[in-house]
Amino acid sequence: MEKEVLEKEKLEEIEETSKETEEVTVEQESEMNEQVLEEIKETDSNDEALRKLALENLELKKKVQRRLLKILIGFVLSTIIYYICKVFDPFKNLQNNPEVQTNEMFKYIKYVMFVCSLISAVGLVLAFLSKFKIVWEMSIKGLKTLVEVCEWIVILPICIAISSFLFSFVFTITVVDGTSMSPTLLPKEQLVLTYDDSYERFDIVVIDVDVSVYNSNSHQTLYVKRIIGLPGDYIDYKEIGGVTYLYINGERVDETFFNGDIHNTYYESLTSSYPFSWKHVCDISAEKCVDNGSGQMVIPEGYYFVLGDNRTNSVDSRKMGLVREEDIIGIIKYRMSSFLNFEKIK
Repeated sequence: MEKEVLEKEKLEEIEETSKETEEVTVEQESEMNEQVLEEIKETDSNDEALRKLALENLELKKKVQRRLLKILIGFVLSTIIYYICKVFDPFKNLQNNPEVQTNEMFKYIKYVMFVCSLISAVGLVLAFLSKFKIVWEMSIKGLKTLVEVCEWIVILPICIAISSFLFSFVFTITVVDGTSMSPTLLPKEQLVLTYDDSYERFDIVVIDVDVSVYNSNSHQTLYVKRIIGLPGDYIDYKEIGGVTYLYINGERVDETFFNGDIHNTYYESLTSSYPFSWKHVCDISAEKCVDNGSGQMVIPEGYYFVLGDNRTNSVDSRKMGLVREEDIIGIIKYRMSSFLNFEKIK
């Protein structure tokens, strides 16, 4: 009986031990499972972070590439505008002026635009090749550095393109060559010319003279003169008391741009000592004067009568005839004594 009781207790002890062992095993397994789950979760979290970082880097790279593309477009457009302005510049004959050719600013501009042309060409080729994955991928750091450098450089061609556009279609700088407009304009003075197409009496204009059209054998092609007669006018100079006065359409007009009275030498013909002759001007003009119905020969539409202020030393309408409107490049209104220092010309 006692033996049976002992065996029973032993069995219960074994069962209890087995039960405790089983409970410990379950707890350990549970702890292990929780640890694995945490590791899995942590791994997933790291993968997500890496994926997010990769997407952010990709998006950043795309933004940098877009900035680089905009800069390249700036180079290309600036280069195109510069060369278009050079071709269609209405004052391109000015480039033959030795004063301009020796100007360091113009040399600098040419060098800058040459470099920008190369950058534009290389950039376009690389942009084309990148579509076919021929160009190696650059790091974000490398792209950022390239963008920062190009952003500084592109400022130059953009400024030059804007300046070229203004100089070609709004205004330009020219230099006085000769004494035909003395004392109003002196040799080597720098002038600001605006491309206006509306001209008034006494405007100082620059004229592109074609020797095949005008009665002139001068080596010059650009003339600076003052408009005296407008379409529909007839001109005369009359001597009164040893002083000559301008008459337009029969009425006296004061030439206020002169200092003091005008003496005979101011209106005599270049080719002779005879006084000014309106008939002679009409006869030598490519487009003859027309009758206004009152027996007066007047300047036809689209033509102007111009003179140099230095009447004794000026090739003007007295010598070459009336000037075509289409040959007038623009009006000179200011002289430039220094950078951003302008003085209005009377």
